[in-house]
Amino acid sequence: MFLSAALLPEYFAPILTLIGAVFAVKSKIKKRNFLQKEDKFTASIFIFILWMIVGVIFTNSFISSLSSLATWLLMFGGYLFILENIDSQNKLDNVIFAGALSGGITGFIGIVQMFLFHYGDYLIKGLRDFFNPLWKPLNIAVAKFGIAILPDSLVAHFPRTEFTSIEERASATFSNPIFFAVFMVIMLPFATHCFLFAKEKKHKITGLISMIMILGGTAVSYSRGPYIALAVVFLMLLFHGRKNILKLFYLAAPILAAICIFASGTIKRIFTLSSSTDVSVNLRVKIWEASLDMFAKKPIFGYGTGFNNIRDMLHNTYNIKQPHSHNILMEILLENGIIGGLLFLAVGVLFVINMYKLYKHHKEARSYALTLFASVTGFFLCGMTDCLFYGLKPLQYFMMILALSQAALIIFQKSKNSQTEENT
Repeated sequence: MFLSAALLPEYFAPILTLIGAVFAVKSKIKKRNFLQKEDKFTASIFIFILWMIVGVIFTNSFISSLSSLATWLLMFGGYLFILENIDSQNKLDNVIFAGALSGGITGFIGIVQMFLFHYGDYLIKGLRDFFNPLWKPLNIAVAKFGIAILPDSLVAHFPRTEFTSIEERASATFSNPIFFAVFMVIMLPFATHCFLFAKEKKHKITGLISMIMILGGTAVSYSRGPYIALAVVFLMLLFHGRKNILKLFYLAAPILAAICIFASGTIKRIFTLSSSTDVSVNLRVKIWEASLDMFAKKPIFGYGTGFNNIRDMLHNTYNIKQPHSHNILMEILLENGIIGGLLFLAVGVLFVINMYKLYKHHKEARSYALTLFASVTGFFLCGMTDCLFYGLKPLQYFMMILALSQAALIIFQKSKNSQTEENT
């Protein structure tokens, strides 16, 4: 799941989660331990999803609400699958390696896409943007097929009915550059962990190459929010220890120089953040102002689960042609009110507490705690300028990484308990 989901199209990737979810739920029902009393973190996620069910009552778009709810339930099933199966440090290492490898492959695809964008037509006419996103021809075919067979009443609820792409920015295997860049940010800690702590030399080399591809992939996405998130995540990874700081700086310095030379558009795009004429920044300011105004009107219960409620308000009341509020916290507040926001905040607080516990458990556990904490932090930072839950694969990896964090805590807790029993 960690290796393949990112490489598959958006509509195929969740099938992996669905298969895992069926086995996980079946196993937990058989064992009668669907939610363990001591697992407050898993319970907090489940309670948040239960509140989303309540949000269906307030929705004006029932199909959109059911779609969002079904997606969260599916990804929670994937969470249970990871939690059920990752029960040893060796398996934990394998998943981290799989994530690093997936990040490296995806980053490489993005770099090739931008190379083709600039030089592809010199090789073959039309090659410039044919594979950006990688699954573009298939995506267009699936979109046309879906529109043809689905009833018009259902199609009317779609945010759009045509496949769109941004050719001048790499999307790799994702549906747009933002989701691609977010995946790069959350996989950088995984690749770094392999580079610094993998026991086998081939895994260390894979981690190193993946780090280079991930940094390059982020650059060619031309996504400024993820640029800032990546910088913060990189600084967090320096806490892996004094011996590792020089390794990371020796790696980052030449890559940054290469980006400045070969991808100057990356640097230019950062500097336009302070420009009063920046269309992207000005649009987000308008969206956030409208979102705050909407929240003030329905602060307790929100407008109901589902993106269509918010999209329709932005379109019809504020004349802003955008599908969501471009901020994961604001989107949750708008859909599920302050109660939903507090429940989601509880998930975040418990995650931080768990990672602190993992960090304090054992010296060997510290690297895992920092890796997982940095990955989730990167996701949240990227989510401050875009609503990442709008994409299947970002939500899919978010839930899988949360599950991995809980699995890691349980693994090291059991290890500590068994050591105490042996000493006794």
